[in-house]
Amino acid sequence: MQVDFDSIQPETIEHFKGGEGSVTAQAYVDGNNRIMRATVHPHSSIGWHQHSGNSEIVYVMSGVGKVVVEGGEEPLAPGICHYCAEGQFHSVVNPNEEDLVVFAVVPQHGSLASDAIWNALLICDIRALPSKARLTR
Repeated sequence: MQVDFDSIQPETIEHFKGGEGSVTAQAYVDGNNRIMRATVHPHSSIGWHQHSGNSEIVYVMSGVGKVVVEGGEEPLAPGICHYCAEGQFHSVVNPNEEDLVVFAVVPQHGSLASDAIWNALLICDIRALPSKARLTR
């Protein structure tokens, strides 16, 4: 199955999850997963939120920003993948003048589809990850 984001109607959300400014998202949702391309506009953010019953994988396509996590911040730039585990909190912030565009997958835990997505993402580009960034499940 192919997900063509260009054929999905974009939705602009003000103050997404309590954040600042606006985020434009195109999402495919099937009950097991939410697969999306999101644009965090300049000086905007996705607010601080917890992943309960799911997790999130965020891959930066373009732009720079940061993710705020419990205990600190992590820089975001093209090619960086951020993982927010089930039960954890995070916020994505774009303090810059250019859009921050990300590809994100939010699998629901306890489904076979979430295991398939996890495995596909690990296989996809694991060779490009530094050894300290590699995850095991």
